[in-house]
Amino acid sequence: MIPKININDYNYVLPAEKIALYPLENRDESKLQIINRADNSFKIDKFSNLHKVIDNTYHLVFNNTKVIPARFYMERKNNKIVEIFCLNPILPSIDPQISLLAKYKVTWNCILKGKKIKIGDEFKNISKEYNTLSAKVLDIIESHFTLEFNWTEDASFFEIINSLGQIPLPPYIERDLEESDKTRYQTVFAKEDGSVAAPTAALHFTEKVFKNLKENNITYNEILLHVGAGTFKPLFVELVEEHPMHEEFFSVSLEFLEDLIVQVKSRKKILAVGTTSVRTLESLMIFSQKLLNSYEGEVFIEQWESYEMKFEDKLSLLKNLKKYMMNKNLKRLIGYTQLIIVPSYKFKLVDSVITNFHQPYSTLILLTAAFMGDDLFKEAYQFALENDFRFLSYGDSSIIL
Repeated sequence: MIPKININDYNYVLPAEKIALYPLENRDESKLQIINRADNSFKIDKFSNLHKVIDNTYHLVFNNTKVIPARFYMERKNNKIVEIFCLNPILPSIDPQISLLAKYKVTWNCILKGKKIKIGDEFKNISKEYNTLSAKVLDIIESHFTLEFNWTEDASFFEIINSLGQIPLPPYIERDLEESDKTRYQTVFAKEDGSVAAPTAALHFTEKVFKNLKENNITYNEILLHVGAGTFKPLFVELVEEHPMHEEFFSVSLEFLEDLIVQVKSRKKILAVGTTSVRTLESLMIFSQKLLNSYEGEVFIEQWESYEMKFEDKLSLLKNLKKYMMNKNLKRLIGYTQLIIVPSYKFKLVDSVITNFHQPYSTLILLTAAFMGDDLFKEAYQFALENDFRFLSYGDSSIIL
C-alpha cells in the first residue's frame, strides 16, 4: 500500500550559513554524528575514528561510481549558447561504461538550458578542439531532451566531454567550479565513470581510514549506482505519492553477490555507505522477490511496487539472485531502479547507514527518516544544527547504528 505522507512533516529550516560551500582540507577530519537507534542517543566524533565506532561485526558496502564532466556548452544556429547537461546514455548502450567509450555517434538523455528548443534543432561545438562535434534534438519528454551527438575525430565520447565539460557541482553550492573540485568532488576509490553527482557519504573516506578498517578486520566491498541529477530534485508536491521518482542505473557483480552471501551467513551487519548504496542493496532484494513471484521482465524496480509485496528472508533472497545470475550466465546484474524509500518502508538488507545531512524537501530526507524513525530523525537534525555540523554534499557525516 502506498503510504500517505505529507512532505511538510519531514522538513526543517536550513540556514544558508550551515551549507558547506567547500570541503575540509582533510577529508576524514569532518565531524561524525553517531546516532544510536537502540537508545535514541547522539555522540560527536571525527570521521577518522570510524574504526573505533564500529567493529568487525559490520560489513561496509560502497558505491564506486565516478562523476563525469557532464556539463558543457554548444552553439545554436542563431548563435545563442545552450548549456548541455548529459544525464544518462541511450545508445549504443544504457551502460555508461559502453557509451562513454563509443566513437563517432552516441545518444544521451540530457537537460538543456536555452529558450524555445524544439525537436530537430541542431547545435555545433564552440571549441577549437573536436570541432566536428554536433548534436541534434531527437525527442523532448517533459524537461528532458534526447540528443544525438556526432563527430568524425577518432576519439571516444568520454575523451570529448573530458576535454569540453565541467564537473557539475550541486545547485546549492552557489559558487563557480574550482580546480580543486575535480578531485574533491570524487571519492578516493571512484572507478566507474557515469555519475552526474558524487556519492557524498563516501567523500570522507581516505587511505588512512581504509588502513584502520583493514587493521581492525572490518570488511567491505563495492557496488555501482550512477547518481542522477534527480537526486537534487526537490519535491514540489505536498503528498509524496504524487512525486515521480527518478530512475538510476545500477550494476552488481556475481562476485560481489557471493561475498555478500558469505557476510550475511556470518551474521555481519550490512553498513551501507550512502543513500545510493542503500537504494541499490534494497533494489536487489526487491528484484529477487519479484523473480520468486514469477517475474520475467527486465531488471527494473518500480517506485512503489515493494510496498505491496511480502518478502522472504534476506539470505534466501540473495541465494535466489545468485541462482538467477548463474542460470542466465551473468557476471553482472545490470538494471534501473526507481525505488523511493519513505517512512513505513521495511528494510530488507541494510542494517546501518553512513550518510551526510540532506537538503529539505528531498527524497533523501525521506529515506533518512524511514531508517531512523520520525522522532529520532527530527532530533538528530536538530542536534546537528545546534552543534555546528556542516550540511549537504561537502558537509559533515553521520552514522546511524
